[in-house]
Amino acid sequence: FITSKLDANDKPKNGALTYSADWGDSMSIMFLKSNEEHFVQTSTFEHIYTSPGTYTATFTAKNSAGLKDSASTQITVTGDTTVPVIAPHSNIEIEATSSAGAVVSYTAPEVTDNIDATKSATCLPASGSTFPLGITTVLCNHTDSSGNAAVQTSFTVTVVDTTDPVISNVQLSALTSTGITISWTTNEPSNSEIFFSTSTPVDVNTAASVSDNTLKTEHSLNISGLTASTLYHFLIESSDATDNTGVSSESSFTSTS
Repeated sequence: FITSKLDANDKPKNGALTYSADWGDSMSIMFLKSNEEHFVQTSTFEHIYTSPGTYTATFTAKNSAGLKDSASTQITVTGDTTVPVIAPHSNIEIEATSSAGAVVSYTAPEVTDNIDATKSATCLPASGSTFPLGITTVLCNHTDSSGNAAVQTSFTVTVVDTTDPVISNVQLSALTSTGITISWTTNEPSNSEIFFSTSTPVDVNTAASVSDNTLKTEHSLNISGLTASTLYHFLIESSDATDNTGVSSESSFTSTS
């Protein structure tokens, strides 16, 4: 954006002058300057160059008799070298919705620029992506229409799992005088453990147990070495990958004779 001021006079008459400007980029303007009582008349021109370069601008003043005079100046336009600025973005923490993590939607930060209109930065991973458990860094970038790249910014998305597995569909099978099979399901991959004893409530610190550390949703464990015709009490625990533990209600069975 260029502003130029032109001073001219038409002595001795001090009559009205017609001014014109040739900006050297195929754009020119012309208008009539009203007569002033001042010996020196002043006119201001404004112009916007759309491309970088060196231009010769010529300003002309002409009086009512057709006599005119011109003056030229060189104008160098360097173009836009100002980098855009990406606004900061707050870190995000969200609860996992599955073992894969969580789908996270966010609003990309705004980008301000001295020329371009306000826009949104391009961030990766993009909003709406599935973010895994743990901390993921989101990187945001933007380049304006003049090719100026903003300083990269970042924020973190932390997906946490604080929810205990849900134990359901507990089934007893293959009951004998010395053993039994107990199976159940969980809503997320978890390990398997059964605590059992002849006393109630079952104390997990002293009760016998069987376990499998494999993370899965379909569980089945065999208990052996039981005493015939005996009432046993048991409860189930399943822990997920982040050590959230689901515990079943206490149940019981009686071994066969």
